[in-house]
Amino acid sequence: MKILNVKLSNIRGYENAEIELSPKLNLLIGENNSGKTTILRSLLFLQNRSYFVMDDIRKNEAQASIELTFDGNKNRYFNPATVGLINSQNNQLKIEIYNGQLNLNGHSINHYTNSICIQNDEPNNFIYPFLSKRKVLTFNEDIRQQFANSVLGNFTNLVAKVDRINTDGLPAKDEYIKACHEILGFHITTYPSDNGKRAVYIIDNFQNIPLDVMGEGVANILALIVDLCIAKDKLFLIEEPENDIHPKALKKLLNLIIEKSEINQFIITTHSNIVLKYLGAVPLSKIFKVDINFANEQRIPTSSIAEVENSPQARRVILEDLGYELFDFDVWDTWLIFEESSAEIIIRDFLIPDFVPGLKVRLRTCSSEGVERVGARFDALHSLCLFFHLHNNFDDKIWVLVDEGEDENKIINKLKDKYKSWNQERFRQFTQHNFEKYYPEIFQEEVDTILNIQNKNEKREAKKALLNKVKKWYVENPDIAKEAFSKSANDVIEILKEIEKIVVKN
Repeated sequence: MKILNVKLSNIRGYENAEIELSPKLNLLIGENNSGKTTILRSLLFLQNRSYFVMDDIRKNEAQASIELTFDGNKNRYFNPATVGLINSQNNQLKIEIYNGQLNLNGHSINHYTNSICIQNDEPNNFIYPFLSKRKVLTFNEDIRQQFANSVLGNFTNLVAKVDRINTDGLPAKDEYIKACHEILGFHITTYPSDNGKRAVYIIDNFQNIPLDVMGEGVANILALIVDLCIAKDKLFLIEEPENDIHPKALKKLLNLIIEKSEINQFIITTHSNIVLKYLGAVPLSKIFKVDINFANEQRIPTSSIAEVENSPQARRVILEDLGYELFDFDVWDTWLIFEESSAEIIIRDFLIPDFVPGLKVRLRTCSSEGVERVGARFDALHSLCLFFHLHNNFDDKIWVLVDEGEDENKIINKLKDKYKSWNQERFRQFTQHNFEKYYPEIFQEEVDTILNIQNKNEKREAKKALLNKVKKWYVENPDIAKEAFSKSANDVIEILKEIEKIVVKN
């Protein structure tokens, strides 16, 4: 089941608001206290009646309503009595409240409980809530089924959920363990305690580290991993997933969310440009901007929500609002990623202007500062390109060029395997393991001396000094330098000419 449309009338800051949701990923951005959480709370009422009460009615108004349009199997989640109240022609449910009275599509409900709409126990729940006030001081160590299946919206019963998903034979177990290792870096299981069990990282047969002595971010990630691995055909309401999470772990968590958006619906609030870039680049995702206005006669804060236009210009504005420095990103239509800065500098400042001038205004170069970061740099740039261009015609416009070597070859093969639809010639290696071997002959004796230095820091500083020496020589002797590089770096120049031919043609 999916929620396709949401209408709010006189709910907190919203006088009247309507949005058409994506069946996959929906992102809400806006300043603090602008009304993002109100959207989540309004939907969470379906599963927890405490999220829609008299205090939620807008100031100076007597009644309020939430109108929802659904798609899919309503019978799976809704109480039979509620199913009978949902309009069968348009699959709409209007929830109204006034004078302390609740109405569902015009039918008065005098004594309503959670069961009037949707239960908050698995597998009958529809919503997994992750609102900002979900942290707890202690974890319940009781792992009985009633706790393992309960959907509370906080971490009280997290131990029971962790214990359940670690059960041998459970289909979600392997995926959970894999996600733990990829995102957290270690596996969390359970271990007997005086009051039941505790969630722990196992050191050996008798030693462990309990979850409650780890950082708050671990519990945040763990709880979401557990539910993501279990959920199918559910709605996740997530508030600011970036809180208390290292950016590296956050990116991996976002990849899991993207994967699970194929079988679940998500509505996520965020202040993070990382979250926006990664999730906003997914096909069919939607971004909504929430604003609040205090300039009215009644001085009552008024919220508004609107979908962000699917254009590079509109998306650039919202990304910059979240602190992402784009500089001149949209000027370039082709990118070339290098392993080291020395290769980038020589190619960008000298070889491109002198041998392939057609690339000067078309191609942007960047260095990953190490072979181990090449894949991450490519993934990040690819995600950003998708976010702006909103389609796949940017494929094949990022090139990777790294040194010769076994480690480099593994990186190239991983990229080729991950991006199978791309032209595999976009992932290339030089014929030399050290770019300095492409320097003209007059520098090669010094190059050999530097490459034999064992201390990494000393070698790095020596390479930097030599690079500056080569740059100075090129500037002072442009004709001689060009002739010398045409011979020593011929392999590199030929690759650049191949790129130029393709880029200029397009």
